[in-house]
Amino acid sequence: MHADTTFRKPDGHVTIAVDFAPDVQNVVVEGAAHADVSIDPAADVIATGTEVGVSASARAGYHVRGLIARDASGAIVPLRETAADAWAFTMPATYVRLSFDVGPDGADSSLPFADVDVDAYWYPAIERLYDLGLVGGYAGADLFGPAEALTRAQAVCMLHNLAVMQGNTFTLGGEVAADGSYVLGFIDVDGRAYYAAALAWAVSAEVVHGYGDGTFRPDAPVTRQELAVMLANYAMFFGIGDVDAPDGLLERYADGRAVATWAHASVAWAANAGIMGSGPALWPDEAAARGDAACMVSNFLIATV
Repeated sequence: MHADTTFRKPDGHVTIAVDFAPDVQNVVVEGAAHADVSIDPAADVIATGTEVGVSASARAGYHVRGLIARDASGAIVPLRETAADAWAFTMPATYVRLSFDVGPDGADSSLPFADVDVDAYWYPAIERLYDLGLVGGYAGADLFGPAEALTRAQAVCMLHNLAVMQGNTFTLGGEVAADGSYVLGFIDVDGRAYYAAALAWAVSAEVVHGYGDGTFRPDAPVTRQELAVMLANYAMFFGIGDVDAPDGLLERYADGRAVATWAHASVAWAANAGIMGSGPALWPDEAAARGDAACMVSNFLIATV
């Protein structure tokens, strides 16, 4: 944006106030070199509140794997899927950047898991986290279980692996027994379990907490809002990024009022940062599938670089 103006300077002090507005309130498309994208309305300027339709037709040998929409601040703009490879959104008061993921047909998987399809939307996230050593499959099988619920024990292991990768480790709190097991203070946790060291770290780092009845419930599924809280706690404890969100952000989502009070700030931050909430709903109280959890952690890595 460029603007010029002139005035005659008086003898006294002058204060100049400038109100910057977006250059153009329109739609910008990226990542669609192998697809034809249509925007409706196809206008140079699109008014706030306008319902905008988006459709994509992949060229021969390619297919559309996903789409993310962000406004000028980088916040996610919720998309509503209207048909195969077609979406709609409400135009905000800024431009919108549409980031397409278009991949080749029949691409070979680099993962050792027979149940993670290369065309699945969670494939890139699982591949990334696997390459970084943050996730693995089930012992003794070539399976990852992307559609299965992530347990609380598995979640602390994944976040502990993330901390090790990022160098966010420190002397663990708590007591270690003579036999080498961790004394964690939860009545339902075996101090020699595979996740005990990760849980000791997570409790010390205030990433996770137990329940009022003295349990941790390691085998219980993690809900999407609980995982958002864990990621927010991780970011706050280690000073990674700004764990804030605009007021009223949850009202953009059909189920925003379903978010638990204790998770409001964390879920709003996660949605604003693009960690979750790329669609019209948040599904806060649903169990986080292992594939979806991989997407959230992968998005967390992108958002906090």
